[in-house]
Amino acid sequence: MSQLDAYVMTLKENFDTGTKSKISPEANALHSKISRAKAKGSMELVAKLAKQYQHTRSTNFEDESFKKLTYVRYADD
Repeated sequence: MSQLDAYVMTLKENFDTGTKSKISPEANALHSKISRAKAKGSMELVAKLAKQYQHTRSTNFEDESFKKLTYVRYADD
């Protein structure tokens, strides 16, 4: 392993926090609405909300408790 690899691994260990990002507030709200619609038996509303849920970002990219650094080493040997 080169010096650069060792340096980047040290940076990664100090930078990474948390294990999983939290769910976004929009996705969480839609999930709750889907659950309530299922409980009421309104399958048309469930289908409509599920389609909307598919186009919603599920992870919260502004979550300060989760950060992850990714390092990919390419070699042309």
